[in-house]
Amino acid sequence: MGILIISIIGKDQRGILADVATLIADIGGNIEDVRGHSILINKGKKLASVSLIVSSEGETQPFFVRLRKKMKQLAEKYNLKITIYREEEIFD
Repeated sequence: MGILIISIIGKDQRGILADVATLIADIGGNIEDVRGHSILINKGKKLASVSLIVSSEGETQPFFVRLRKKMKQLAEKYNLKITIYREEEIFD
């Protein structure tokens, strides 16, 4: 089982988390943990920050490639900054 860490930052918008969860499930991933919050910047401007721990069955690299491609499309749709890390990039 491979583990990936995903960081998402951008304007708080309805549907972001639902689309992320659907995308991950559709390509064979599972969300193991999710943490998020929104921060009021000023006068109705809210920043969303979400961190996810995602697992995949089988090899991590093919899943990582599919996830990165799909997340890029989602980032463009919602104007988000999305970074995906392999577990070993952080802990090794």
